[in-house]
Amino acid sequence: MATNNRSPLSYTGRKVGAANKLGDIEPDTTDFSITDQGKMSLLGTSAAETFPTDSGTATPASSAVTFAGGAGIDTSASGATVTIAVEETDIRYTTVTVTAAEIKALAATQKELVAAPGAGKALEFISAAFKLNYGSEVFTESDDDFVVKYTDDSGAAASNVLENTGFIDQSADTIAVLLAAAVAGTAATSIENQALVLDNDGDGEIGGNASNDSTLTIGIAYRVHTL
Repeated sequence: MATNNRSPLSYTGRKVGAANKLGDIEPDTTDFSITDQGKMSLLGTSAAETFPTDSGTATPASSAVTFAGGAGIDTSASGATVTIAVEETDIRYTTVTVTAAEIKALAATQKELVAAPGAGKALEFISAAFKLNYGSEVFTESDDDFVVKYTDDSGAAASNVLENTGFIDQSADTIAVLLAAAVAGTAATSIENQALVLDNDGDGEIGGNASNDSTLTIGIAYRVHTL
């Protein structure tokens, strides 16, 4: 009794008649071959047909497909894995959510926005877009403003100050944008391999929002430099 084994790449059965015919199946010899023992295999040289993309369809002449890098994009491959990565010095983006409890404790406990990049590297803060996602009660503040710093509350300021009056105390979803500040001559150890954090640089903690149902969503743009 014959046994048939099936996989995406091969089929073993009884070969009948023509040199490349398996029963009633006669596959395209460009893509498949059949041995005398009846094993049909996918050829390794020309199996690829088309590859749809966002801007067109690639039709390779063989199974070789090139993953081309571009400005700011590196590609590499090992075995069956293709890795596509943004070059280190290009602008990167990340999004962080800050809960109500975290907002009301930022003076004492800063919120990490971007992790420390590693020895010999430094983060360059570019900008941050803040969205207040209003819940059911307003936050309250008195001279409690936001600033992005390196490391913690005592670190160098990487951004200008975001005035919270008119932002964090609003009773509707509200957006603000914070830009980078010039960092004057600073000890390398204060910048190198240090995280970027959100700090309340005011005279106390933010209050209000008793239901703790308001949050901040922050989109951060930054670069990584090897120094």
